[in-house]
Amino acid sequence: MKTLYIDCTSGVCADMLLSGFRALGAEVETGFEEEMRRLIHTVTEHCQDGHCHLHAHDHGDAHDKEHVHDHTHAHGASYAAVREVLRLAPLSENARNTARRIYETIALAEAKVHGETLETVHFHEVGRMQAILNVASVAVMIDMMGVDRIVCSEIHDGQGTIQCSHGIIPVPVPAVKAMMDTCSYVFKTIPIDTELVTPSGLAILIGMGAEYGARPQGGVLAKGIGYGDRSTGRSGMEIYLIEEE
Repeated sequence: MKTLYIDCTSGVCADMLLSGFRALGAEVETGFEEEMRRLIHTVTEHCQDGHCHLHAHDHGDAHDKEHVHDHTHAHGASYAAVREVLRLAPLSENARNTARRIYETIALAEAKVHGETLETVHFHEVGRMQAILNVASVAVMIDMMGVDRIVCSEIHDGQGTIQCSHGIIPVPVPAVKAMMDTCSYVFKTIPIDTELVTPSGLAILIGMGAEYGARPQGGVLAKGIGYGDRSTGRSGMEIYLIEEE
């Protein structure tokens, strides 16, 4: 049985998972990111007030440009818009379902925090173009690796506060705290004054079906180390592909 083991003692974020999966040899196809950027731009331009339903061909020529302006950079997108992106995205059904579970996890947490419903909830950081692209890419890579099981270690987070679109907020941030309250992972706060666990990172673990446990016994087929885009004083995320005994 092929198992993916993720060591989360340095935290978890989408960038760490992406770079770690790439280190294991997983990658999206050439042109995937550009196609996704065009699609995200088109869908978020057309979705208004939570209502959007484009046809599959609507994103083909509407924005056939070299450069796609990311107007989601500052404002994010609604959950309805993200669902529409994932409906039209060039994904296998396995990858599409994984990406949907990840964003549903985020949406449930954000709705709880802001007193919204899944129909009205709007994303900030996790609704921006790069965040949507990261989730879709992770879903593709998981599908590509064809693992039978995913296991994660105890998850370490920092403390203090962090600056985000809502201002200065405590760590763990509210969306992460909401997810912590509904999952079965084991969390530990360590004395580092910054965020180590991001909403998208934790939602990816939950959405791709990772279970908490010790590193499985078996032969190591590959090992990758994933790095985030911020210096936290911790080492990278170690990810192992294991053939379980």
